[in-house]
Parts: sequence; structure tokens; C-alpha cells
Amino acid sequence: MDLLFAAVIVVAVIVLARRRQWPEVTYLALTWIALTTSSTFVSLARNSVTLFPLTILIAVTVSHPPRRATRPVILAAWWTLFVVNTALFAFGYWAD
Repeated sequence: MDLLFAAVIVVAVIVLARRRQWPEVTYLALTWIALTTSSTFVSLARNSVTLFPLTILIAVTVSHPPRRATRPVILAAWWTLFVVNTALFAFGYWAD
């Protein structure tokens, strides 16, 4: 899960940099660097909750999709992640 969230944050940084939203890029990039350069990953999945620019980017993309097929893909990915995280929590694998 941590590798997945690390990749999501990198994609978000690239998208925000292309949109020239530099404060958001700086915040996400510095957080990504801090969380991925330790000797062990510090649960990127759990710490991604604090990355509000990522949440705003996803919300804008879902509410105003660039292509018609974008919304179902994002919502399917979100539901899949929701189910996996809920199952991991239910079976006791939620803690590092």
C-alpha cells in the first residue's frame, strides 16, 4: 500500500507542476521526501490523509473530468482502495 500511495503522490506532484500550482507541489513533494527517505516507510497510506492538495486534486478531477471515462475509473479505483483498506483493518493488518 505504501508503494501505491508513493506513486499516487508522485503523479499528483507531476499533475500539479504542469498546472503550475507551486505551493501544492512544494507541500506534496516535501512530504513525499520526508516519508520515503527514512529507513522504513512511515505509512504513506495513513499519512496521505493530511495531504489535502491531493484530496482537492482528486475531487476536482472527479467533479470536472477531462474525459468522460475519467470519473468511473477514479471512482472504481477509490472503491477498490476503500474495500481493501476496510478488509485490512477488519483483519487486524491496519497497523505498521
